Parts: sequence; structure tokens; C-alpha cells
Amino acid sequence: MEVERRSDRSVYFRGAAGALESALGLSPTIASANTGNWVALQPSDVPYSSVVAALDPQMELNTLVPSAPYTLEDPRTFHGRTVVGVAGKAQASAVNGTGLVATLYVPTEPPYTPVGGTLSFGSGTTAGVEAVVFSRWGRPQNPPAPATSVTFSSLVG
Repeated sequence: MEVERRSDRSVYFRGAAGALESALGLSPTIASANTGNWVALQPSDVPYSSVVAALDPQMELNTLVPSAPYTLEDPRTFHGRTVVGVAGKAQASAVNGTGLVATLYVPTEPPYTPVGGTLSFGSGTTAGVEAVVFSRWGRPQNPPAPATSVTFSSLVG
């Protein structure tokens, strides 16, 4: 799943059918037909508030903070920095209670601000991995709107 939030308060969302169903409340048929397409959300759209709430940086970071017992992964390069992964049990609230393993990637040299994380969840056909990259801490961002998108209102018409 990918989400872009712009300074004009618009939000763009794209992902697999399951993500479109659960996050946006789309029917399975409409979600499948729009898998991989950017969906534009406006403040007046029903799922807007819940999607924006899920984008709160503290909430996002909290879902990636593992709990004991911990394991340390071998150092690796991640976005140009050497990091170690600190892995552990994911919070029960992560991914609707199906979170299994949360890993937070921490640089081996200062500053030690996390640079990303992963959340492994589900099993069988519902298994997946959510990955997050943290960059530009504390700096405002305004990514360009995707070149093509469909409006949420056109999907629920």
C-alpha cells in the first residue's frame, strides 16, 4: 500500500485489492478493478478521516516498534546508511491483530534516528509485508500529485 498526503489536504492511496477494501471500504469487485491505481481522497469522502488518522507519524512508528523477545539482524545497507534490524513481536493492534513480526531499522552511527521498518503479518494467502521508509525527519513535504488517479467519489458513485 502506498499513501501520499499533500499540503492541500488531498490524499492519494493505492494498493492491493484487500487494502482498498479494508482502508477505503470498496466492494471486492471495485477494489479488484482498481488494484494498483491511485485513488484520490478529499476531506468530504467517508474514509478520509480514518486514512489520515492512520498516517499520524507517531501511530505509524508505534506499529513498527517490536516487543520482546528481540533479535538483532546482521548489519546491512538501507538507503545509503548501515543499519541493524531490531526485530520482535508485533503489537496486537498492528494490521488488525494479524501482525507477526515488527522490525525497526536503526543506523549503526549517529544520528540513531530509525530509517525505516517492516511489519510482517497474516498467513497463507493473507500474508504480507508492510514496509516504511523514514526520511526527512521534521522537514515539511509536499509530494506531487500522481499523474493519473481516480476519485473516490467516482468509485462509490
